[in-house]
Amino acid sequence: MSFKEKIKSAIDYLYSAENSDNLWTVAQILVILAVAFLIGGGIYVLYYGYPFAIFSSSQIYYVYPGSIQVGAEVIIIGTFLIMTVGGFYLIMRATNNVEDPELYQQLLYIGAALILIGFLGLFAVAAMK
Repeated sequence: MSFKEKIKSAIDYLYSAENSDNLWTVAQILVILAVAFLIGGGIYVLYYGYPFAIFSSSQIYYVYPGSIQVGAEVIIIGTFLIMTVGGFYLIMRATNNVEDPELYQQLLYIGAALILIGFLGLFAVAAMK
C-alpha cells in the first residue's frame, strides 16, 4: 500500500458515518495544539523569523536569555501548558468518578503530578529568561 493510499484510507476512516467521533477527537486535538502554539508565542516567532535554536561556539540555546524567543522555546512552553491543562482536566474527571475510589485516586494523583510538573517547567523556563 502506497503512502497516498494510506492517507486516503485514513481520511475515509475519519469521515465515515460510523466513525464521526474520531473526526471530532482529531479536531479537538488540533485545536488544543493550535492554542498551545499561540499561547506559547508561535506567531511572534513566525513573524520575526527567529531560528529554532541559537548555536554559539560552545553550546546550543533552546531557551535564549533575553528578549529573543526561539522556536524551540515555543514548543517547550506549549508542552508544559498542555501538561498543566491536562492535569486540570484529569482532576475535573476525577470529581465525576467518585463512585470508583481507585479510579478517583489515580486520576487525582496523576492530574496533580501533571500540574506540578507543568508549573515547575514553566517557572524554570521563565527563570532561564
